[in-house]
Amino acid sequence: MKINLLIIILTITLLVSCKKRVTNKIQGKWNMVPLNEYFIDKNVSWDFAENDNLIITTISSDTTKIDSAKYIIKVNALGKKTIEITEREKNNGTYLINKISKTILKLQRTAKEDGETAGAFLWYEFVKP
Repeated sequence: MKINLLIIILTITLLVSCKKRVTNKIQGKWNMVPLNEYFIDKNVSWDFAENDNLIITTISSDTTKIDSAKYIIKVNALGKKTIEITEREKNNGTYLINKISKTILKLQRTAKEDGETAGAFLWYEFVKP
């Protein structure tokens, strides 16, 4: 019984520390790498701020658009890292963190806001300025 309790406590501790490492890495401003024609003439940045606030700024030749959202980082028992993005104008949902380092962030949307996976695919790549 004591061994099971120890394993549960150790697992929870590892998950919490992993989430904290991901949160520390992701916080701050990230510049989007334009991967399709829509983004070619736009300068897009995502700023993962404190209190789970996400500020998305899109600058094109004649306009600047600012969108705000909320995000929650989750780490499951297998170490799979995801971000749930809500309250955004569009493209809310669950994003798998495919890669995160000090300078590179790659996100893949795996589910829409309503949990639907069909047609959910979106891919974003970012670099830290």
